[in-house]
Amino acid sequence: MEKEIKGFMLFTDQKEAICCLDDSEAGILFKALYGYAANGDRPTFEDKALMSLFCMLRIQIDRSQSSYEKRCRANRANALKRQASRLVTSKVENQIQPSSAIVSDGNPSQDKNKTKSKDMNNIDEEAVTSVINVGDMMDSFEMIWKMYGKPVGNIVALREKWMLLTDEDRTKIMQYIPQYVASRPEVQYRKNFENFLSQRIWETEPIRNANIRVGIVLQDNAPNKYQNDESW
Repeated sequence: MEKEIKGFMLFTDQKEAICCLDDSEAGILFKALYGYAANGDRPTFEDKALMSLFCMLRIQIDRSQSSYEKRCRANRANALKRQASRLVTSKVENQIQPSSAIVSDGNPSQDKNKTKSKDMNNIDEEAVTSVINVGDMMDSFEMIWKMYGKPVGNIVALREKWMLLTDEDRTKIMQYIPQYVASRPEVQYRKNFENFLSQRIWETEPIRNANIRVGIVLQDNAPNKYQNDESW
């Protein structure tokens, strides 16, 4: 079974144990470690010392890989939050229109300030009800597809289903999915996106933990990885 580990580390404090092996045994050990990292192969050595050393290093490889994957998930979550923040900022900036000079009662400066204040109030009210108006985004489906992180299903049919939703529903989904993904960091526990839309999960399964860290895990996009969980 392929493990897809791109590399692994050995530490200098392991040198003493490894140097107890002769050159041929050390070569066998290193080849076995590469085989395990690349394919998950677990050899069986008759030499107990060699087998013991392999098991020790195998456990280290697994722990290092687990730590690396956690860092990747955290970095991806932070990247998503930065992207969402930029989208909100861009949304607000695009709606600020320059006020035209209006002369009234001989005090144009006062009229400008009134117009500007009205514009800002309108923006604040809209921000409460709709953080991101995804109906105005040409690539809204592609963005939500990546955010969801579980590429299972007919993407053409799902895109059509997405576009049939109202702007209000798409906006609610855009706000809900980062919390949903953060509450289910393991992809296999997320519903397939088709069922997510059909069952209106953003309404039927509200996220109640206010302290949850909003983020997303954009991981393995190989559809075959999830081919056995279509019922979700």
